[in-house]
Amino acid sequence: MNPELIFEIATPLGFIVRCTRAYWEFIVTQKHPALTGREQDIAQVLTDPDEVRRSRLDRSVYLFGVGLAGFALSCAARTGLAS
Repeated sequence: MNPELIFEIATPLGFIVRCTRAYWEFIVTQKHPALTGREQDIAQVLTDPDEVRRSRLDRSVYLFGVGLAGFALSCAARTGLAS
């Protein structure tokens, strides 16, 4: 795996989700600070979701969701981006 990647995960839908260290840092500092240290939980959501929905606004985005320890965790992933 590329050392710049935090994770590279195959989803049940058959596509790979990659997240770079730089993008993860943006997520946990700017968008969702509560996700700091939750990389393994995000990996679980992507590999074994309770539910997957397609975004109504962007058909290339899928929303993966799972219930963890009393609260819901979700993750959005876009398909079709170049590596």
